[in-house]
Amino acid sequence: MSVALRPYPVYRQSHLRWLGCIPAHWGEKRTKYLFREVDERSATSQVVVTDHGREIARLVPTTSARLAALDDEDLVASGIIIPPEKKPSPDFWSLPRVPDPEGLVLKAVLKEREEEPV
Repeated sequence: MSVALRPYPVYRQSHLRWLGCIPAHWGEKRTKYLFREVDERSATSQVVVTDHGREIARLVPTTSARLAALDDEDLVASGIIIPPEKKPSPDFWSLPRVPDPEGLVLKAVLKEREEEPV
């Protein structure tokens, strides 16, 4: 559905240079006055981070004391860390990179992500 948006009758310059002009009847407030921090989480709550619908990370609440008491194997066994399916080769970061000034690789990756089913 396509709807033509009508412009507001009067605009004014905002106090933020990067924002430019805004409708005259709009107010301006700092975000700290619009939101409040909520730090009440249950011990079982998790946050799943996704990229175009694909899970890429899972944030699990824990304490620094618990992390300090665990080694890598314990972190993997407890599910706090999930290792990648395939490790990169040891010389991965020293491999030569092809210059891509036009950003063709990034464009191809973004196009591929658009085509992936969600």
